[in-house]
Amino acid sequence: MHQAIEAYQSTLQVYTREQLPIDWALTLNNLAGALRGLAIRSTGTQAGQLLQEAIEDLRSTLQVRTRERFPQDWALTQHNLGTVLNDLADRGEETLASPYLLQAIEAYNSALQVYTHEQLPQQWAGTENTLGVAFLDLAGRSEGALASQNLQKAMDAFLGSLQVYTESSFPIQWATTTQNLAKTYEAQRDWDNARNSYKHLLSHYPRDRYLQVKIDELSQKH
Repeated sequence: MHQAIEAYQSTLQVYTREQLPIDWALTLNNLAGALRGLAIRSTGTQAGQLLQEAIEDLRSTLQVRTRERFPQDWALTQHNLGTVLNDLADRGEETLASPYLLQAIEAYNSALQVYTHEQLPQQWAGTENTLGVAFLDLAGRSEGALASQNLQKAMDAFLGSLQVYTESSFPIQWATTTQNLAKTYEAQRDWDNARNSYKHLLSHYPRDRYLQVKIDELSQKH
């Protein structure tokens, strides 16, 4: 990963924004991905610093990858930005987690202006799922009516995603999104729907001990 970062940084000495703006933006986007990959393997302040660098690179990329000129590249970069902001909320300073999540949600919603259900259903479903994760995380950091609102938004996003991520067509993505949905039901204290969601998953993954433990645990709640 270090070598990839160094290679992208060297390339940017040739691919300047002034002379080769499209190549410059692509390289910055790739550099951000490498920085995020290294951050995932890092801990503490180093991880946070790497994610901050990735965010700066992605925001710079958007100066060239505008919605008007490159709508799909713009949407992809917005999605990537949301993902890195979500990571930073989890791994950065606790006091800044909610602001980072709100920025992530804004980026995902921007991507969804291009990633529509009708034209780009898979990208739409993937972004809806990540949007739901951000709202679920934000709900856990909220209280009262605001927490309930964020949980409902997470629920809406996951249910939307599952319109595309069906069991038969996208089993892996379906399982991931269904588990996110189950967690949301739990957070809403909707024990029956949470348990049923885990049971549905268990029918596909009968050896998954975690799922069975969750079902047993939820069976004790009323």
